[in-house]
Amino acid sequence: MKLDFNRKNTTIAVYAFIVIACSILFYTLVNHMAGVGRYIGLFFKLIAPFIYAFCIAYLLNPIMKQCDKWFEFVEKKKPNPKLKRGLSVLTTFLICLVVIGGFGWIVTHQIAQSIVLFANRVRVWIPEVGAWIIGFIQKYNIFKDYQLQITNALSQLGNMALKFSETSLPALWGGIKNITTGITNFVLAVIISIYMLYDKEKFITGIKKVLGAIFKEKKKDAIVNIFADVNRIFSKFIIGKIIDSLIIGVVCTIGMVIFQMPFP
Repeated sequence: MKLDFNRKNTTIAVYAFIVIACSILFYTLVNHMAGVGRYIGLFFKLIAPFIYAFCIAYLLNPIMKQCDKWFEFVEKKKPNPKLKRGLSVLTTFLICLVVIGGFGWIVTHQIAQSIVLFANRVRVWIPEVGAWIIGFIQKYNIFKDYQLQITNALSQLGNMALKFSETSLPALWGGIKNITTGITNFVLAVIISIYMLYDKEKFITGIKKVLGAIFKEKKKDAIVNIFADVNRIFSKFIIGKIIDSLIIGVVCTIGMVIFQMPFP
């Protein structure tokens, strides 16, 4: 039997192979969903610092653009874009550090005041509650009639506390591990975001080259224009929300100070 390898038969064979391969792949993924989900989770854990870095760089990019305008005097005598960009990135992160530090100080101060107020009130509540319980027991003679039940209840409560401590220790260790991993990812994300902001133009050029290698010129330009519009709209949205939040925060603080409300 003679095989006719013409263009039509070859195309059909290629499409049939792709369909069969995709079906086998889908069947394998469905039958090993737990393992696939575990590998997908591991993959996202590995790329998490890069995702965080991109988000940080994207949010700080408007501030860096403004800093670039401030440091234009650096290039008046001699063009030095690296120095200007370095100063802009440094100033951007200093501004971010000051804002986050100030916000953290305010929140910590308010939490400390809340803890002190709660502790002072607990000192008053405990004697009152204790006196009420003692009076209730003496009035109805509960302790004498239900001494055995109370003893058993206290014993059960102690066992429950012991079991809770045994089960909570692994959870506490897991929480500490997650916090350590989160801090490590955040530090890596900050370092990567510095490189992204410093070489922003090279990063964007590389993405355009990748798109040019995958798509035709017209499609590539259309995709770039779409992302440019999304970036412009989303940046304005973020800046607007930040301004709205600042205005609301200032108005609320002034109102709470005027009306002498706690925790302004």
